[in-house]
Amino acid sequence: MREAILRYLSASPGASTSMVARHLGTNASTADYHLRRMRKDGLVGAHEGGRVIAWYAAGCGLCPVVRSLVPALRHPPFEATLRALGEVPAHAPWIAQQAGVDAAQARWATAKLVAVGVAVRSPSGKVRLAEGASLCARKTLGAEPCDLWGKCPVSRARTQRRDG
Repeated sequence: MREAILRYLSASPGASTSMVARHLGTNASTADYHLRRMRKDGLVGAHEGGRVIAWYAAGCGLCPVVRSLVPALRHPPFEATLRALGEVPAHAPWIAQQAGVDAAQARWATAKLVAVGVAVRSPSGKVRLAEGASLCARKTLGAEPCDLWGKCPVSRARTQRRDG
């Protein structure tokens, strides 16, 4: 069971407990038990944000910024908003129009991106990708490993906010 979980998490980083259970053909409590034991043994890690825990194989190579965003990609409006966001500041209605989502969904997605440092908000409320965040956006959309943690502008800014 645990080998199957590791294979699944390697192929689907950020999977929820219910996604793991569905993939294995078991119930959520059984999957949760194994995931928590594997976490204790250092085989998997988790990002706890909101009601859902996103699970990752240990050493998956995803930086903390990308790990925190991958679960949001399950929501099509988030992915569309991230794809529409550029380096030119824009208001949520324009971003929503470009993304093909409503303005409330664009505001939710941009707020999440601002919270982790991938996007920045100007005093006038316009949002744009943060300096160097286009790489984070590409890696997030592809759920790709990133070895730039601590070297890219987004991770340095996030570390400074946390330590400051």
